Amino acid sequence: ALKRPKRFAVTSRAVLTGFTIISDGEHAYVLSKGGTRHHEIGPLESMDELAGKDSPVLNRGPFNAMVFLLPCLGEHPYDLIMDGVTKSEYLGEETIDDRPCHHMKYYQEGFDWDIWITMESPPLIRRVRPDMTKYFAQSRITLPESHRARADFEVNYTDWAFDVEIPDERFRFTPPEGTGDIDDVPEESQWKDPAEELVGKPAPALELDLLDGGRFDLASHKGKNIVILEFWASWCGPCIRGLPMMAGIAEDFRDRGVVLYAVNQGESANVARRLLEDLELELNVPLDTDSKGSDPFFVRGIPQTVIIDKEGIVRNVHVGFSPAMKDIMAGELSAILAGDDPGA
Repeated sequence: ALKRPKRFAVTSRAVLTGFTIISDGEHAYVLSKGGTRHHEIGPLESMDELAGKDSPVLNRGPFNAMVFLLPCLGEHPYDLIMDGVTKSEYLGEETIDDRPCHHMKYYQEGFDWDIWITMESPPLIRRVRPDMTKYFAQSRITLPESHRARADFEVNYTDWAFDVEIPDERFRFTPPEGTGDIDDVPEESQWKDPAEELVGKPAPALELDLLDGGRFDLASHKGKNIVILEFWASWCGPCIRGLPMMAGIAEDFRDRGVVLYAVNQGESANVARRLLEDLELELNVPLDTDSKGSDPFFVRGIPQTVIIDKEGIVRNVHVGFSPAMKDIMAGELSAILAGDDPGA
């Protein structure tokens, strides 16, 4: 929702990186997914402060649909979208849903992209199709030969509406109860991953259907097992590298009551099963198909590993993959077990 010159409200419901941004015309407020912290920006001179490439709220990565949407809210959308473009091509006219569009292609250092703009007044972005070839070539993601694939995707923008009466309440920010202002957090931990705040606290409840049938209930392991939760998805290269390592760690400590549950994020049973077959792994896989079960664990990046002791207390949290993870976790599990059994 937008009221020029400087009032707007945007909500992204992306599984891992969702957020809310609200500007009341003087200040903008950013609320992270899960509502753990908010941040105030302002006073605002213009909308371009939030919509440009140096925006404090915009991830310029090619996977983010906001890369093209937020600049449209600025005062100079063309300049913002074209920033970094080194070459362009006009590919002609095409029709999308009975609406004639101009089709253009643009080239830049990080990734190239096609865009379709409606041939109407005002012209509107209808579709964007990034070419990920450069991005993957520059990334450090490595996949097993059996799981390498071409990734194609497109972003469609629909339901643009103009001359709509928007109530003033839409542009008022009220922090959700329990939300802290990031400025009240010590500087050294302002950008600390919120998942790390779980350490030392009782683990949130988690109940999900299992890939091979049955139901996973984290609470049922209290007093019985040390539980490793590994949040992952098949599209995540570091997750694919990490799953066999996690399986090995769990096997090493299985006789001492350690169990592993690999919580799949936002995918179907068939997708999860196919990857396990490719990796030749047999794992207990709870299916968090809408990724809402992970919200209390503040899963923003994957893989995320959470170790929960027999008393149901979160003892360790790791975000990301490291080749050293096996040794790190072996030490952490040994320390937890030694605390449970001083003579161990």
